[in-house]
This record gives sequence, structure tokens and C-alpha cells, in this order.
Amino acid sequence: MSERENSVLEEAQNLVYGERNVDYGHPYDDFKRTAMIWSAVLGCPISARQVALCMIGVKISRECNAPKRDNRVDMAGYAETLNRVDTKEKEFLARVAATQVKVNDQETKNRLNPTFNQKEEGHRSLISNDTTPVTDTQSKGSP
Repeated sequence: MSERENSVLEEAQNLVYGERNVDYGHPYDDFKRTAMIWSAVLGCPISARQVALCMIGVKISRECNAPKRDNRVDMAGYAETLNRVDTKEKEFLARVAATQVKVNDQETKNRLNPTFNQKEEGHRSLISNDTTPVTDTQSKGSP
């Protein structure tokens, strides 16, 4: 009796979590590197998520031209790498959010962001197009 062939999904999972993971590392890191290269070549920002989506697109194109199991395995594999990219990105953003300091008092907000509420306080905005130097008197809020 012959052994059952792995399904497309099983084969993709074995590749994503097996030899490809060993060869290339976590898909997030691999696709971030690819995204940086594509961004330089294309002249616009590309994300790791977009790399995964584009790779799925390549496999769909190949499947339309010449249907074969390898294309379907790779589509499933790239769908799983997309999931892993999204998961790692969410974990990273959660860690960043957990480390941010909450600023409550107005004085600290103004020190951290000098343009914060300056028009309301009667000061000239630091981001205006006016290139006239600000005098010491003007910076203290005098007309």
C-alpha cells in the first residue's frame, strides 16, 4: 500500500516552518529586506506585507499560464507567510505602544513639540513660511 501524498496545505506548512524557515529566517525579516530592495528599485515605499501579496500574485500568474501543484503549494505557503508577517507586525506594534510614555501636562507637551498650540498662545508658528527672524520680545508673546 502506498503512502498518502501530503495535501497542498501540508506541503506548504512543511516548507514554511521547515527548510525555508531555516534557509531564510522568519518571513517578516526576509520580506522586510526584500521590501527595502524593491522600494529602492521602484522608488516608492513597499512593506513586508506587500511583498507577500506580490509573491502570491506571481504564483497566481504562473498558475494561470501553466497550472501545476508547485504554484498552488507556493500560494498556500505565501498566504501563511503573510499571516506570520501580520502577526509579527502586530506584536511589534503592541510592544511599541506599551513602551510609549503618556504626556499629560501642557508644559511637557510644549517642550516635546514646540509647535503644539502656539497659535492659540499668540506665538508665531514655527512652521510658517515667514522667514523674518523672531526677536526675544516676540518669542515671549509680545505683539
